[in-house]
Amino acid sequence: MPKDFSPLLDKEALKEHYQVGGPWAVESGQRVRKLRKDRGLTIEQLASLTDSTAATISRVELGAILPSDRLRVAIAFALVVEVADLWVPLSRPLVKSLAAA
Repeated sequence: MPKDFSPLLDKEALKEHYQVGGPWAVESGQRVRKLRKDRGLTIEQLASLTDSTAATISRVELGAILPSDRLRVAIAFALVVEVADLWVPLSRPLVKSLAAA
């Protein structure tokens, strides 16, 4: 039987991390926008490079959506950065320390 790891998850941190329009999503979107502009790309050009739409890229940059894993990799590839470089660090871990569980 699989072990239940849910007691180890910090539910508030998960909510903050995955909240569309939340601080993490907005700051990460701003990072994508800065990287795109630093490389002299328009939203339309980044959309073309990522096989996406300008509306989707715009919504990512605004923090209005969280991109799929495929889109995250495509954006990183198009901007010539590591996927992790696109996102701001989390304000706290998603998993509680084992000592606290």
